[in-house]
Amino acid sequence: MQAEWQQLATAGQLVIALDLDGTLLPFAPTPEEARVDGDAAALIDALVATPGITLGIISGRPRHLMEDLPARFPTVAFAAEHGVWRHTGR
Repeated sequence: MQAEWQQLATAGQLVIALDLDGTLLPFAPTPEEARVDGDAAALIDALVATPGITLGIISGRPRHLMEDLPARFPTVAFAAEHGVWRHTGR
């Protein structure tokens, strides 16, 4: 498996799609309590700063809990409500 990861890392363009709750953020009692800050924000910043990486973050959260994220991370594509609401990123 290591060879496959190395091959992906050297690809000219790599798209990474991650779930928000339980992947980028630990589960919280309510979605309102799970905030994109600290380590999660630093990881997002590091990924989008890496040449050749396009990042997408997908969530089942309601749209109103995701609408502030594109302003903070403008190049990231976001999907809320299991894809009903989408922001394509720049």
